[in-house]
Amino acid sequence: MKEIKDITELRIGMTIASKKTQFPMKVVGIFCCSYPKLDNNKDVIYADFEGNEGDVFEYSINEIYIEDGKQ
Repeated sequence: MKEIKDITELRIGMTIASKKTQFPMKVVGIFCCSYPKLDNNKDVIYADFEGNEGDVFEYSINEIYIEDGKQ
């Protein structure tokens, strides 16, 4: 489990997990609107998992972490 300090640490295709559910998902989109890095709470990470037929999941940077060894 690797904490995320800055949105620039994330890349499309990385495996992340929600701190609440700990369910692994792939990053499918990143919306960065905190310029110049003033407020990370406005950044949005979109994640999805294989087989999902619904909408993608939206997370803030404070709600997720990077899965170890799955970057």
